[in-house]
Amino acid sequence: MSRQPQLSAEQEAEAQRIFQILKSTTDDDLLALARLLASKKDRDLLGQTEFEVRDRVHQIGAKDMVLNNFPILCLSVDCLSPPPGFGV
Repeated sequence: MSRQPQLSAEQEAEAQRIFQILKSTTDDDLLALARLLASKKDRDLLGQTEFEVRDRVHQIGAKDMVLNNFPILCLSVDCLSPPPGFGV
C-alpha cells in the first residue's frame, strides 16, 4: 500500500466527506465483488477472474464519478484546459 499524504485538518475533513459519499454509493457493488471473489477457488483468481474484478472496479469508479459529480480530468495530451466546472 502506498504511503498516505499528510493532510491539514481541512483536507482531512474533505477526505472524510468524500469517503462517506463513495462508501454510501459502493456498498452494493463491493458486496457483489466480494461474492465474485468468494465464489472462486484460489487457483481461479488469476486469469479471467482478475479481468472481471478489474472491470467491476473500473465500473464502480466510473459510477461514483458520475453519481457524485466528481471532476473527470482529461488525461489526453490534447487537453489544455480543465473541464467545465472544475474547481468551482
